[in-house]
Amino acid sequence: MRFYTNVQLVGNNFLVRGYENGKHFMTRETFSPTLFVSSKRKSKYKTLTGEYVESVNPGSVRDCREFFKKYAEIENFKIYGNDRYIYQYISEMYPEPEIKFDVNKIKLTTLDIEVKSENGFPDVESAAEEILLISYKIIIQNKFVHGVRVNLIINKIMSFTSHSIRSMNF
Repeated sequence: MRFYTNVQLVGNNFLVRGYENGKHFMTRETFSPTLFVSSKRKSKYKTLTGEYVESVNPGSVRDCREFFKKYAEIENFKIYGNDRYIYQYISEMYPEPEIKFDVNKIKLTTLDIEVKSENGFPDVESAAEEILLISYKIIIQNKFVHGVRVNLIINKIMSFTSHSIRSMNF
């Protein structure tokens, strides 16, 4: 069984974390996304409005972005396809209709920030209310970090969420 737990795009590289046969892996991969352009002839691809398109592979992610820029000002030259390349990567590299995964291998966490609410429900955008408590829970390990000293708590949370969760003694 192979499944991913995280995919990030950095430059032209896809940084992938996951599990294969119960063992954790981290890899850096390149991937050439597919885009589509209008076609005057019949093809196996159509847009949602029924227009025929053909696939083009400009190259790397950077090449695809440059392709969009190069043709952005060209009148009647439409480019189709998913420009969120992570999703295209996942669908091509993990084509199974349903990805089988082991929930015990996935690091699930919750972060809860409690604030004063004397003036009604606080406005999230302004974050103007005083922080009363920050709680961070690692679900599988059932470990908690909580407290009211905000800088200390944030530093602890950051150290726990680095490359791997270390053994925690509270």
